[in-house]
This record gives sequence, structure tokens and C-alpha cells, in this order.
Amino acid sequence: MSESDTASQGRLAGIWRSCYTYASSSRGNQEFTGQHYVLLLQHENQLQVRALPGSESQLTMNLTIDGRVATGLWREVTSADGHYHGHEFHGVAQMIIDPAGRRMEGRWLGHNRAVTTINSGGWALDFIADETDQDAVLRYSRPVGST
Repeated sequence: MSESDTASQGRLAGIWRSCYTYASSSRGNQEFTGQHYVLLLQHENQLQVRALPGSESQLTMNLTIDGRVATGLWREVTSADGHYHGHEFHGVAQMIIDPAGRRMEGRWLGHNRAVTTINSGGWALDFIADETDQDAVLRYSRPVGST
């Protein structure tokens, strides 16, 4: 099996942990981390990534696989109670899929809240479980780090 076979044969579906970094210009350019448990579904070379219920914000990604590279769009609607008060952010992402298909790592690009600057940061997805059923979704429907 070649390095690209894992991705192209639909072996990426499951529960993953998404972790990205960003600098907040409204908080003195301090760096923060956003984390979510996500459900990743795959149909041929298309990936759909959706934050599970219970996440602190609504995160979606739609990616296309070309060999070991996943490229596409992301969208996040922040918590109404959080610092960004339900603001919608969106942009592009590109990640390299590891040969085992258990980690994707790359970068995101997107606008700041004031839509005056384009920012970027690191983003990684780490495989947790190959389950996609309702029981698995319920087990991980909570913020990352909570019990």
C-alpha cells in the first residue's frame, strides 16, 4: 500500500481532535489554542469535518484530498458567550496527511474579527477513534479536556 492509499481508500473517517493556534489582536496579540472533538466523514477524496455537539464553537471544514495533501475551506462560529460573541470566521486550510492516516498537520489562513488583516496559524487533526456511530459521537460531545 502506498503512502497515499490510506487517504484515498476512505480510511480517515472517525473521531479526531482538532487543535489550532491563533493570535488575538484584541488581546494584545496573545496566542491562544482552539480545540474541538470533530467527526470526520470521507467520501472518496472529499472530507467533511464537523465539531461535535458540546463544543465551545461550531467548526466545519470541507477538504479535498490529493495524494497526502488535504486542502479546503473552514468556518467557525464562536460561542455567543465567549470573547468573540458569536462572530463567524472563515478561511482556507492545507494539511499534510501522515502515511498512517492518523494525523494531519498544516496551516490555516483567515481574516481577523475587524476584517482588516489576514492571519494564519498552525492546525493539526489527531485521530482518536474509527467510530462514526451515534454512541461515539455522544462519548465525545464535550469540550476537549473535560471529563
